[in-house]
Amino acid sequence: VLTTLKATPTAPTHREHPHVAEALVALGETARTAAVAEVVVVLDEAAASNASATEVLRYAVAVHQAAHRGKVGPFPESGGFRAASSGALHKLRAVAFGRQPTYGEIFRYADAELRDRVVAIANADVVLRHLRRLDVDALRTRPLVLALSVSPPPERVFPSALCREGAGIVSRCVTNFSEDANAGTSWDAHVFHAPLAKAATPPKWTLLDHLRPQPVYMNMLGAENRVGMFLAASGATRRRNLNACSIPVTAGYALCNPCRHIRAEHWHCAGDTHHKRGKAKAWDHVRYISKPGFFVFPKPADARVAGVLDEAEEDHPEEAPCDDDRR
Repeated sequence: VLTTLKATPTAPTHREHPHVAEALVALGETARTAAVAEVVVVLDEAAASNASATEVLRYAVAVHQAAHRGKVGPFPESGGFRAASSGALHKLRAVAFGRQPTYGEIFRYADAELRDRVVAIANADVVLRHLRRLDVDALRTRPLVLALSVSPPPERVFPSALCREGAGIVSRCVTNFSEDANAGTSWDAHVFHAPLAKAATPPKWTLLDHLRPQPVYMNMLGAENRVGMFLAASGATRRRNLNACSIPVTAGYALCNPCRHIRAEHWHCAGDTHHKRGKAKAWDHVRYISKPGFFVFPKPADARVAGVLDEAEEDHPEEAPCDDDRR
């Protein structure tokens, strides 16, 4: 798993943005997942070394997970949350970048440093489940990227009562547009086999790095849609139907959204994020470099999907899985 974080406070404080704590707790839960070999966190802040930044990150995650456990304790349905063990915390690795990386720099890091591995680029507050259902061969041999819309975490580990009045955890993994006007129009995780540069046409990094008035950052509104355009344009041909969950992929990168099979839990009460840069909508600038109708959203898939095995061992965390992990 590859993600970003602005900074790593060593202890919870009343001045801390609530989303920082949510992200750190989610990072610990991601580290607990047995199918996750490593969690690489690219930090905006500078540090004396990546090793020292990693130690601070592991300590911060442990402290915030302990605080979260204390918060969920009063709720009777929350008995499933467990903090990451010391062994799980050692999966966390920090990379001190010194500034907020662009989406293009994140993808290039995966290509250069995480080659020949299945990589999930996700927001820090997203926890992936059922990763053992991934069809690694399909991801390795086909130009395919899974783009996962988010679902709420189980009440046992993140009670909705923790959210302030008027806030809640929004699900985007729905297909009923009468239920949610934004159904299937956003996603918070991209899963692929690195490097992307194996496509017939080299990745068009300029679509992520050179967007007026600024580059694309992970927290920008519509940034994931810009990534979808980048992936489609980086293949051998431009495909109008990018929702390739059940159709053969012959050329170009296609996006599939199997969020009903591989869950992306959003450990975040709706509200502001902890990044302040990049608030301009990425899709506002699409018209300058693409044709109308070039990009379509990869909607949540219900049928048999590409990149996902029909039957596979369930993805169990290291310790005491919540009910959702047993299904």
